Amino acid sequence: NTLPDANINALSGFTKKEDLTWKENIDTWLSSIPEIDREFKLNDLLKRPDLTEVQRESAFNRLILINDKPYYRLQWAEYRMQYKNHLGALELLDNEVFNNSKNPKVWYVRGRVLASLGRFDEADKNLISAISRNKGNVDYYNALAYVNSRIGNNNKTRAAYEKVIQLDSNQPFAWYNIAVLDFNAEDYQKSLDAFLKAGEIYKQQKRQDQVNRVIGDLQDLIPFIKKDTILEVQNILRN
Repeated sequence: NTLPDANINALSGFTKKEDLTWKENIDTWLSSIPEIDREFKLNDLLKRPDLTEVQRESAFNRLILINDKPYYRLQWAEYRMQYKNHLGALELLDNEVFNNSKNPKVWYVRGRVLASLGRFDEADKNLISAISRNKGNVDYYNALAYVNSRIGNNNKTRAAYEKVIQLDSNQPFAWYNIAVLDFNAEDYQKSLDAFLKAGEIYKQQKRQDQVNRVIGDLQDLIPFIKKDTILEVQNILRN
């Protein structure tokens, strides 16, 4: 180590002081920091994984007061979603700074929030806005497919999952849901093919719980496809 002992001790003391920040009032802590450094310090603080919901809310609140960047609001909204505070997340996103935003993630996160609140038609519009700004993100199409499945629009659901596969053919969730759509449409051979594809990808990913789920779901196809064919596919996934 090339640091003198005195410097090492100073760094150690600095770390301990930072660890004690939540034993005092956050405003007292901020007042001890030069004004020019407060935004940086709050950002650094928010990187800590051990913050409680109340602590994170306090830190974000002070950060927005210092610099009300759209990026900070979006980040705060995503954390609120993690805490299931969907109305709070929407409150942050329903702000004029996001009007006609060119950032697709704003529309994507808002779409997810609205979907969590059961406002699926609004969620659909926001997700389409996200996709219009970034046509290459599979997460956006997965979210769009989910929303349209809740609306009951099977054609849009299928189109969204097919787009996911077009962008990345190793998306087992999309293959699985296409298999379900095909089953419900009574296209049983296509359903079998899609289930097999989903199961093979889950197997490659070593997600045995999902492989077992596919194997179990294949049983539903036995009345419509020869049992020996179903058993053969199940054995492919087991071995």
